[in-house]
Amino acid sequence: MFALKVPENACKREPKCKHFGACGGCSYQHICYEDQLRMKKAYLEKLFERELEVIPSPKEFFYRNKIELVCAFGKIGLWKKATYKHVVDLQECCLHSKKVAEVLPELRELLKKHNIQGYNYLTHKGYLRYIVLRHAKFTGEYMVNFVTANENENICRIAQELREKFDSIIWSVNSSRADTSFANVRQFWKSPYIEERFDNITFRMGANTFFQNNSYVALQIYRKIKECVSGRVLDLYAGCATISAFVADNCNYVEAVEINSEAIDYGCTNLNINNITNVKLLQQDVYAYLKNKQSLDFDYVIVDPPRAGLEKTLKHILRLKPKNIIYISCNPVVLRRELFFFKKFYNISELLAYDMFPQTQHIELLCVLERK
Repeated sequence: MFALKVPENACKREPKCKHFGACGGCSYQHICYEDQLRMKKAYLEKLFERELEVIPSPKEFFYRNKIELVCAFGKIGLWKKATYKHVVDLQECCLHSKKVAEVLPELRELLKKHNIQGYNYLTHKGYLRYIVLRHAKFTGEYMVNFVTANENENICRIAQELREKFDSIIWSVNSSRADTSFANVRQFWKSPYIEERFDNITFRMGANTFFQNNSYVALQIYRKIKECVSGRVLDLYAGCATISAFVADNCNYVEAVEINSEAIDYGCTNLNINNITNVKLLQQDVYAYLKNKQSLDFDYVIVDPPRAGLEKTLKHILRLKPKNIIYISCNPVVLRRELFFFKKFYNISELLAYDMFPQTQHIELLCVLERK
């Protein structure tokens, strides 16, 4: 990942979080927010060789709706900056939610009371791997997900004591050696999901649901996409159909393609609870879906690929040449590379940057392409 250049005359300030400089969650808390935006603007304009706007996050702190707290080496927190051998024992997190500071002391006491041991990522032995907190910013609903390394039911005792603190309590199991919080849900208490609301659309989020981490900025992006699209729309890498559901009332028909079965299930639920009938979900690999097409009968194609970008899918999009493309990217370098291939057939009508992750170097981009 790139690092932003901090100008010598940048406005400096006292970091808000006591852990800044130790954990890997933030890079620029010591820089005033206005200068963070200017740094990102300078970087992007040099990269894309054009002027562009960086739209600020409505909140520069406490904006993240998810935090993955690793439980290892007798600590609960985040990996120390630039290493996966040491954990910063968190007392607070100024990016996620003020509730982190409220619930961590109680979680530590409960783990101690019930003799729940953490996981050792060096020996791959132990029990509790992650505590994942999700906070729906617009509804206020809160989830805690305990990810363990095996099926031992010790975590159930803690879950019972937390019923009044959370709207959803999940126990998940990841028995592999992979360092990930994604796991199979073993049991839940109260509800297997929480709900978030963007304008008049409700979304359900489960333990493994992908959702843009900054809900405030995600809503800005969704509103912008909704302004752009109409007619027949194809939504590729659709996830839980959040974009499809949000733009549906502006469109005649939306086709959403996603390979993950759990995401498709939540997507169907999201459409049902919002009474949306003009969106069709297809569980299919995007590359395979496009490979078999001879044409695309859509007015707009929305792509929101992983950090690696479109990869081999790119050649089929270029072959099919849809009328308009809306590309959401979390990786400016990859987007710049892929725009090199798009420019033969498309003009960039808009390129907007959204500060999805204040205090970090990460940037979200929205690019609108019109066929020449």
